[in-house]
Amino acid sequence: MVSSAVLFVLAAAAASVDAGTLAPTLDGGAPTSAAPISPMPTGAASATGTPGEPTKAKLPEKVAEVLFTFDDGPAIDKTPELLDTLDRFGVKTIFFVNGWHFQGTNKAAERAREVMREAVRRGHLIGNHTVHHYFLCGKLYLKRADAEIDQNAELIEQAIGMRPLLFRTPYGSHCKEIQAVLARHGIDAIGWDIDPQDWRVKNTKKVVEYVEHHLKTLRGRAILLLHDVHATTIAAVPEILTWINDENQRRLHTGEPQIKVIDYRYLLPKVQLVPPALNSLGQVMLKWLAQPPANSGATR
Repeated sequence: MVSSAVLFVLAAAAASVDAGTLAPTLDGGAPTSAAPISPMPTGAASATGTPGEPTKAKLPEKVAEVLFTFDDGPAIDKTPELLDTLDRFGVKTIFFVNGWHFQGTNKAAERAREVMREAVRRGHLIGNHTVHHYFLCGKLYLKRADAEIDQNAELIEQAIGMRPLLFRTPYGSHCKEIQAVLARHGIDAIGWDIDPQDWRVKNTKKVVEYVEHHLKTLRGRAILLLHDVHATTIAAVPEILTWINDENQRRLHTGEPQIKVIDYRYLLPKVQLVPPALNSLGQVMLKWLAQPPANSGATR
């Protein structure tokens, strides 16, 4: 007969935790739960589509969900204002950062590192976007892809105390060569679905109108790409979020699906609490425990 204590340990060993259930913390206290405007549905499919390719989320037709993401920062004179805006609306996001902003010992680099730490303290996620934002599918910079990814991960870890869990290729570059590089690193690149080209137009009104237009007809889940290094984008975010709130009030009377601003948890990889061998043994024990006894007098 197997003792109850042993069974408990083996069953517990079979458990795994979804990294998305907890947001990182920097103060040594309990991890903070991410808090989107509206709670995301449990068990929803992840979306890691390439740029311009819709994310294949298996959701009901009457669901409209959007995740905000920001690339190319941090910008020490702009990102802090964005953090305050996101706090005001209860939005959690991913910042895909470039290491050149926070590399080195100068004051600007240290301020950029502090902005990243503050973002994590507020429940946001820091993602890897390489050090220099090179076009990695080009012949010249493909040779530097490994170093660009590794070095940026190291810089992020030095700044916030943990390596990034998510990665986005600069320019959304996608080719078989970079796919091989990502495979070696065990990385899936995160793409996007809505791109207002804010870095190019640099016009708050046009960015807002573009995003609103796409959210009006959104069904399923989409990732929104923005850049926190442009003042026009920083000004556009509160207008977009205010519009979402107003639009949802209107939809209460029309029966249209609410637009839910979700957080990043559905994208995070699952983290095993125990080594694979012990986890497998625990799974076997769980199945054994679930079996009905052979007869009423059977004991375990």
